[in-house]
Amino acid sequence: MEIYVPVPLRPRPTTSTKEIRHAEQHPDLEAGTGLVHPGADRRPGPELIDHDDRAVEVTFVDLKFPWMSRADRRRWRSARTTSDLGVLMALWLEGKIASRPGYQPRCGPEGETAHLVPTLAALCRAGYVTTCSQPGRAGTGADGLWWAQRAAVELVVTDAALLHRLVGTAHAAGLIVRVNDYGLDGGVQEQPVIVTTREGEPVTWVGGRIDRAEMALQWTGLDRDLYRTVSTGTYVSIIAAEYGSAGARMWVVLDSLIGRRQPTNPARS
Repeated sequence: MEIYVPVPLRPRPTTSTKEIRHAEQHPDLEAGTGLVHPGADRRPGPELIDHDDRAVEVTFVDLKFPWMSRADRRRWRSARTTSDLGVLMALWLEGKIASRPGYQPRCGPEGETAHLVPTLAALCRAGYVTTCSQPGRAGTGADGLWWAQRAAVELVVTDAALLHRLVGTAHAAGLIVRVNDYGLDGGVQEQPVIVTTREGEPVTWVGGRIDRAEMALQWTGLDRDLYRTVSTGTYVSIIAAEYGSAGARMWVVLDSLIGRRQPTNPARS
């Protein structure tokens, strides 16, 4: 069993937050307490160690704490630009960093988004920092009811040229776009869009204004100046018009935008 400190999250990020400490002298001890977290993953197989001429079986464990490690906290705090932030987010998506701000510590992206990681990571490295996403799916859930979701991704953009390209490309492809501008002089605040339904009833939304408390939680631990940059940036939600797998064309459009695929006629992909 793993025990985590609950952290309020925005609608199902992939990106969709986890945090805490890590003793420097031993990565499996909570700093200053000597306490070992009860939830643990065992390494394959026990080992035998000689002790007083007796063979003692020792099982090693990899402990998971409900907080971000000191090393990860230092990495996120060291970011100074949106580009730095995008690189770190890409590394988290790829499983090379255990934790990210605004998401349960020591958890990677949801399993359903694993096939989207190459596109999401490439977007982050291209200057579009993804904050949450989901694939398009439809089918009967574990509760026996019909669930349907649209492919969707939310990104924070702080460069005007990148913003113009993203919004223009998405509109040209017939995708749904929502823009929420947090600039100090105010700006566009568009309404959220339903992206998941259960038996036709709305379950989750993407887009819409983020309040100040939620914004601070999403980017906790960042350098003060970088936080000011991303918290006053523009948040863009790109959503497939279709529910289910047909919405996968959205990822083709985004891949073309950042050069991962040759441009096609996105409206017919």
